[in-house]
Amino acid sequence: MDCASDRRGVRVLRRRPQSGGDHSALARLPDYGDGFRPRFGGYRDSLPSAALHRDRLTDHHRFLLRQALRHLDFLDLEIDTLNSEIHSRLRTQRFREQHSLLQSIPGIKEEASATILAEIGQNMNQFPSDAHLASWAGLCPGNHESAGIRKTGGTNRGNNWLRSVLTQCAWAASKKKNSMLRSLYSRLSPRCGTKRALVALGHRLLRIIYHVLLHSQPYRESGPRLPA
Repeated sequence: MDCASDRRGVRVLRRRPQSGGDHSALARLPDYGDGFRPRFGGYRDSLPSAALHRDRLTDHHRFLLRQALRHLDFLDLEIDTLNSEIHSRLRTQRFREQHSLLQSIPGIKEEASATILAEIGQNMNQFPSDAHLASWAGLCPGNHESAGIRKTGGTNRGNNWLRSVLTQCAWAASKKKNSMLRSLYSRLSPRCGTKRALVALGHRLLRIIYHVLLHSQPYRESGPRLPA
């Protein structure tokens, strides 16, 4: 089944418990109408014989597959329920304005904005400065100095969920044309590499987020620049 797996490989599995002994049906799976077709590649012609000899399903296997698929259906339902609850709360007066303000920042869209608000909240008065927020998130540059010479230091430990989403936002922001964030990434990446440049861009994004939420004003490229 490895050769028939894909991001929607569950659709292939759903046909297994009902396929009986006709394993060749896997090689004739249709297009599902949304551009998805199982990626058999060069295995498509050899799949029926391979299935008959090495992939023979018993009633026990079909039972286990049905149980696994039932559990997946339950998880899908739970995810849909949680998403509905998150969206309903983001539409309330408590979060609506901040959710919209964060999306004015390059690289931050609806899902990322919701994740950021869930991790840091909407009240920035709990952090004395943007540097404190960056340190709490684990995006503050390490302090490694010896004999008066500053050396490269890794970031400290912090909020892994926030670090992850900010890194993704940084990658998106680095692609926005004619932006300060893209200029920063272009300046840093040749010197310190792609990964470190993205972390630095995520650090800058978090500082911008702090000021956007603190002053309740959307991000403007022509606004006052943050200190380096």
